Amino acid sequence: MNQDDLLLTMYFLRHQESEQNKQGYGSANTDLTPEGKEKATNLSRIIRAVGVDNVDLLMAGTLNRHVQTLDEIRFDVGYKGRIILD
Repeated sequence: MNQDDLLLTMYFLRHQESEQNKQGYGSANTDLTPEGKEKATNLSRIIRAVGVDNVDLLMAGTLNRHVQTLDEIRFDVGYKGRIILD
């Protein structure tokens, strides 16, 4: 076993703009704005840069804005791997 086999790399991405975020707060379970959906697809560049085959797991919270951001990214890059919503 070499040192690379023991390496764990994690990437953290924030959900994109939700309806409440646009109004200056964001504690309720609201959907992404159209701008938030567009920006979420821009985050796909990060996944493409590391290579979707190098991604073992995607995790997200369960609020609409979390799941919608994750869905925009995974559909855009064609991710078919494991997903955990918690």
